[in-house]
Amino acid sequence: MFDVTWAPPATADDSSFVAVLCELINDAYDRAEAGLWREAIGRTSAIDVASRLRTGDVLIAMDHDHPVGSVFTRQLDDQTAWFGALAVCPDSSRRGVGRALVGRCEQQAIDLGSIRMQLEVLAPRQGHEHTTRLAAWCQRLGYTETERAALDQREPELAGFLLHDCDLAVCHKPLSGH
Repeated sequence: MFDVTWAPPATADDSSFVAVLCELINDAYDRAEAGLWREAIGRTSAIDVASRLRTGDVLIAMDHDHPVGSVFTRQLDDQTAWFGALAVCPDSSRRGVGRALVGRCEQQAIDLGSIRMQLEVLAPRQGHEHTTRLAAWCQRLGYTETERAALDQREPELAGFLLHDCDLAVCHKPLSGH
């Protein structure tokens, strides 16, 4: 069994905890996006994780005392919240960890008055097993693509790392209660 909770801001000063979360996220993306990049490109860093922990923008799924999932979330504006860097340990996949993390992000957004949730999804133009499954999962959760742009135009610093042409798909979900 796992519990979803906000990571306490004080955990930003626990270098071991920060390292575990950083590894969880980077490993999840290295596995999921294998074959899309010329080399593993760490999705996050210890500095980024610690910064997000300090601002209270990290939800974690804990199984006993071990993090088995995490997600970053924040308000983009007074009507839109965002989540990203959703990661789940392979041993905990298919247990509802990702769905529980996203659900908690959405509830927080509703509590703060948001009317929609946003995420961005890497979308290879030639298709990719994981990103295809991820897009279907997001659709089942109620997210629809609202915008698409070439990744190399949105984030040109990443263009040289790509093995294949990819887009960045922006997805939104209207939040209930509004």
